[in-house]
Amino acid sequence: MEKLLLRPEEVAEATGLGRTKIYALLALGEIESVTCGRRRLIPVAAVEAFVTHLREEGARAVAAEA
Repeated sequence: MEKLLLRPEEVAEATGLGRTKIYALLALGEIESVTCGRRRLIPVAAVEAFVTHLREEGARAVAAEA
């Protein structure tokens, strides 16, 4: 079974972003997270939604330039 929740460090590795950037995005609410006790975990679906959002923003920027 694949993981459903990832640690911020795992998200950083999976996305190629730095750990500090992931924590900043979490603080801004750009990436959804949940807490379990004192641990902050990120649903895989939230990571996928964030990447989709980035791709859409990039496509809009390219379309606006054309």
